[in-house]
Amino acid sequence: KGEKREKRKKKKRRREEKKGRGKGKEKKEKKKEGKEERKKEKKGERKKKKKKKEKKKKRRRRVRQVVKWSVGLLHTS
Repeated sequence: KGEKREKRKKKKRRREEKKGRGKGKEKKEKKKEGKEERKKEKKGERKKKKKKKEKKKKRRRRVRQVVKWSVGLLHTS
């Protein structure tokens, strides 16, 4: 009984090995491509975020200047 089980296990293992053979390289390449694509997307998103932050900073700076100017006007009159 134990021998039959061992034989079946061996057969199963061999079948699985045959299935997986040769696909490893393709899988790796596909994974690499996906990784690079995601990297590019992330880079683009990062650039967009940076631009947005810069815009916000500029806007904030402008507002501060206007406030200072208006306060200055109040004090001079």
